[in-house]
Amino acid sequence: MLTYWLYIEHMRGDSSYWRHYVKSLPQDFASVPLFLLSGESPRGEVSTATESARWIASHLPHAVHCKVVEQQSRLFTDWSRTQMYSSSTGAPRMENWRRYVWAWLAVSTRCIHLGRSIVSQIPAPQDTVALAPFLDFLNHSNEARVTTSFELDSRQFVIRTLTPYKRGCEVFISYGPHDNTFMLAEYGFVLAGNPFQGLELDHYVDTWVAAARSNLKASTPGRPAAMQPSDVDHLIRTIEQRGLWRDFVLSPGDSDIPYRLHAALRLLIIAAVDSQHRRQPVSLKKEIARWERWLRGEHVDDGEARAVPRAACTPASRSGMRYFSAKSALRADDASESNPDSASSADGPKKTLPQKASHIVRSILHGSEQVRQETKDTLSKVLARGKYVHELAVHDVKPGRMDEYKSVVAELYPRIVRNLSPKVKLVGSWETDIGDLDTAIHVWEYQGYPALSEAYTLYKTESAYKELHQRLLPLLRKRNSQVMLEFKFWQTHPPVTKGGVYELRSYMLKPGTLLEWEQNWRVGVECRRHHEEPMGAWFSQLGDLNQVHHLWQYPDLHVRKKVRESAWSENGWPETVLNTVPLIQRMSSRIMLPMSFSSLK
Repeated sequence: MLTYWLYIEHMRGDSSYWRHYVKSLPQDFASVPLFLLSGESPRGEVSTATESARWIASHLPHAVHCKVVEQQSRLFTDWSRTQMYSSSTGAPRMENWRRYVWAWLAVSTRCIHLGRSIVSQIPAPQDTVALAPFLDFLNHSNEARVTTSFELDSRQFVIRTLTPYKRGCEVFISYGPHDNTFMLAEYGFVLAGNPFQGLELDHYVDTWVAAARSNLKASTPGRPAAMQPSDVDHLIRTIEQRGLWRDFVLSPGDSDIPYRLHAALRLLIIAAVDSQHRRQPVSLKKEIARWERWLRGEHVDDGEARAVPRAACTPASRSGMRYFSAKSALRADDASESNPDSASSADGPKKTLPQKASHIVRSILHGSEQVRQETKDTLSKVLARGKYVHELAVHDVKPGRMDEYKSVVAELYPRIVRNLSPKVKLVGSWETDIGDLDTAIHVWEYQGYPALSEAYTLYKTESAYKELHQRLLPLLRKRNSQVMLEFKFWQTHPPVTKGGVYELRSYMLKPGTLLEWEQNWRVGVECRRHHEEPMGAWFSQLGDLNQVHHLWQYPDLHVRKKVRESAWSENGWPETVLNTVPLIQRMSSRIMLPMSFSSLK
């Protein structure tokens, strides 16, 4: 409806009350792929009718192209529904498809989300969105730290920066922790050095699987088949059950093949071996059992049965496998997925495609020196995002002293952030409302252990901080600190104002079960994401070990109850609970209220 309103206001021209705002919007969105591929008339598929559109479509990275296809489908659906609305109500009909595309993108690139019941007391099925004049002049920065809120009394949307700016400097906001695929498709720009960037590999794995199936179908007639194409589907289902299928992303910080990709291809690679190179049919049961022992960290002697035959590097296999060595695409600004042959090693001469494919296959089957070392690495390297170190600080406040305590930390903590930003950031500060009462919870974010050490040194040496700490200590009964890392699949939410309550769920796991926990929750968090927005998840590194913490946000406890009940209808959620409950030694839940200076509130 917001798109329809903007369309009508634009058609009214100078007679529109909102004419000055409409004129401030871009005249086109030529840098957004959808604007160039949406065609000249209503349609549900992207248009390549013109030479320029064909060129753009052929040069878009696959992940961006898929997102544009999904956008086009939503665009056409919204157009159709709006036309039905205007026909049934007698409202003016829309005749100009290109003008509607413009209005749709104007809303998509500029709208703000106000929550499901910010305007009405009746919960809406989706977030309420709005356009805020002047707000859309603010540009994006990954380093921006702001809080946002819609104030019901004044009916104003308020942005407060947590980063000091000098007079005359540009003020930034954050559009969220998105990679360049999302940024290009949604906003029409990319960021050099984007910390959230990754090379999505799902499409290339699909290409490789298709090549493996084709090779199996082309087995020599009259020779017993070692595997059938249907066996490949069985292998994929096995990987899915372990929560390791898809979401294959190569990130700049990865020193070798990502764990999920390594695990999936280690099992799938047996399908790449032509039957003429097999001495006997493949036993899927034995291969899967061997693979699961490897997942548990047990030593697996691959032996001759897992030797790499030359057939694994046939041209059909290489067509998919070559992309897995394109890490240089993440290091060069101009590299793209459409030019994988440009990838080369910084430590030696450029490999040919056959050499790259052979190297990758051998690495997965037998393990290169780096891959063999990966199995010996700590779980922090396998599971953690690696960019930040987080700290969970739990303060047990003396009864009756909480207001005084909050007054001191409200002065101390923002000062720390101002002086040490962007190396040190405060994710959030809360007071427990249900659970361990008279307890304050703080989550800090550091740019690595050096920033953590710098902050600790500052607390102990700077007189201003020492003075505030001296005022704080008499208010406490005890303190507890835990250094944590965030899971790769569940990144910490950027600053936001949502209202309501937060829940911190803490789990003490049995030693040695963290990897299994992560594999199951990769599936579980996607089930929950349909009903709520996860705020953060971490596992301990220093302090109390074998602990995991999940942070959630709800408008109120009644919504929390409905959300948790609704999750049971999602495929995969009951299995997540069934598989993770045996891993837990004990668990706790705290319902928390954000403090006034908290970035998450």
